[in-house]
Amino acid sequence: MGRMETESLTPSHHAARTPGAPALVMGGSGETVTYAELDDRSTRLARALRARGVGPGDHVAILMENNRPYLEAAWAAQRSGLYYTAINSHLRSGEVQYVLDDCGAVALVASAAMADVVAGLDLSCIPVRISGLGALDGFESYDEVLAATPPGPLEDEREGREMLYSSGTTGRPKGVRKVLPGTPFGDPSATPVQLARALALQGGEAGAGPGPSTCARHRCTTRRRSSTRCRCSASAQRWWSWSGSTRPAAWS
Repeated sequence: MGRMETESLTPSHHAARTPGAPALVMGGSGETVTYAELDDRSTRLARALRARGVGPGDHVAILMENNRPYLEAAWAAQRSGLYYTAINSHLRSGEVQYVLDDCGAVALVASAAMADVVAGLDLSCIPVRISGLGALDGFESYDEVLAATPPGPLEDEREGREMLYSSGTTGRPKGVRKVLPGTPFGDPSATPVQLARALALQGGEAGAGPGPSTCARHRCTTRRRSSTRCRCSASAQRWWSWSGSTRPAAWS
């Protein structure tokens, strides 16, 4: 893969060249996130997490309905060497607690829509808590966190990895913790980058469903058949960028 192809697999590449191009469109509201906004917000959140002691190799959990900050949080983890787990929003508190404890999350990004579930959680081992949308007791506001974090590049950007869980139909959900690449963000030797390119070569479909794409390769923790599509990996949106498509990823 050439240098230009590698660079095109990061939001920064498109933010520098086509800052106003849409990176994400919310299907219900039509809210649009440009590449410049995605790059800025994900970088700010990555820097804010570092400032709160969340460093490479640590784990961030995301517990939200489909919303704008969801993918921004995933990209923040992807570009800062973190593990990140998308927890299905239909799970009960006990089921969510199991995933949080099992993955060893030290940061949780949730939302007001999940208040009832969050109220039943023991978050004593998760010091960093941010509400991506709406107010949650004991959580910092996502917008306020970003506003308090100066813009600018993240030092030592490196590839993170998603940690996905099975549906748990035969018992407890099982998480798959893959080795972190340890490579710079966008490096062609990193598995997440190779996966994005493989999706393109195999004719993978992107731009639909509750995450950056529909991905049969991954199974997020779920209870409903309609929610089995991957919601957390940035690989599919990378495929969308690398393929040269002018259509953004879409969430419904």
